[in-house]
Amino acid sequence: MALTFNPFTGKFDFIGSGASAIGATGATGPSGGPVGATGSTGSTGLTGATGIGATGATGTAGSDGATGSTGATGLAGSAGATGATGVAGTNGSTGATGLTGSTGLDGSTGATGVGSAGSTGATGLAGSVGSTGATGVGSTGATGPAGAGGASGFYGSYFSNVDQTAAATNTAYAMTVNNVIGENGISVVSGSQITFTSTGTYDIQFSAQLHNNGGGGSGDTVQIWFRKNGTDIPDSATRIAVPTNTPYVVAAWDFMDNFSAGDNFQIMWSTNNTNIGIDHNTGTPPAPNIPSVIISVMQVMYNQLGPQGATGVAGSNGATGATGATGPAGTIPVNVVQNNQTDATPVNTLRAITQAEYDAISPKDPNTIYFIKP
Repeated sequence: MALTFNPFTGKFDFIGSGASAIGATGATGPSGGPVGATGSTGSTGLTGATGIGATGATGTAGSDGATGSTGATGLAGSAGATGATGVAGTNGSTGATGLTGSTGLDGSTGATGVGSAGSTGATGLAGSVGSTGATGVGSTGATGPAGAGGASGFYGSYFSNVDQTAAATNTAYAMTVNNVIGENGISVVSGSQITFTSTGTYDIQFSAQLHNNGGGGSGDTVQIWFRKNGTDIPDSATRIAVPTNTPYVVAAWDFMDNFSAGDNFQIMWSTNNTNIGIDHNTGTPPAPNIPSVIISVMQVMYNQLGPQGATGVAGSNGATGATGATGPAGTIPVNVVQNNQTDATPVNTLRAITQAEYDAISPKDPNTIYFIKP
């Protein structure tokens, strides 16, 4: 077994085999005892001065020799078994942590300064208000007479749905109504008396369906007239023929008269044939039923108002009272500077400033009173 330096590789070559080869590595022996404490490092010595000398000339490089042939690589020896790892030494105990130092005290804050507010100047006294003059007294002119106005619109509307007959010939009977459609200021008393609650002129309209229910031929008639407060109104009658060959005859007209409050009005009738009556009928579709009597009453209204009375003369106005004396002007505090003492513009602002601030304002606001702070 031998080691030979190889100039081409720069390494030692192992030469040998068999028993001459390197054997397996033996087991590692046990480690020694615990490692002692490291000693303190000694102080570093002073560095010596660097020597000064000229560098010699570089020699001429020799020529490269011929490369020899590479020898065969020897067989690698088997690796020896790894020895057992020694027991690790115990770690030293950690030292206790030192106490934290106390925090330094903060500096104390200075007290806030308090300044007293300057006093407000006294308000000047207002002048007294003059007394109000006495109100003028004048009589009101007389009211002119009212013009002729229209009357209240009174009305009544009525009908009858029953048959009305004459028990005897040539005998006066009043037409009656038993249904009210509407009324205002007018009413029906005892079924036939149209009664007025207010004085006025009224127009009465009516219709009556006459029918001859028997024989008798020509000459059968009905008379109709008006009665006021139980007395027949002169020249108010009308005669109507109701022959058998005419099934129905309708009498319809109107009458106008003046009535006082409390007056009543009736429509009267008579016949020379008791077979003639005032009939109510059931209507034939599509018409509704047929009343025997219809009465409508309407107050006659004026269409125009009368002239308005003259307006009375207005009273004269009283004399105006004297103006009260102006009160003394209020005093101004010494630390108030008015910038518009002769200006009629209203003062809108009161401003508190120092004398230096006041002197620096240019131009000064004519609508401001500057309050000079002490």
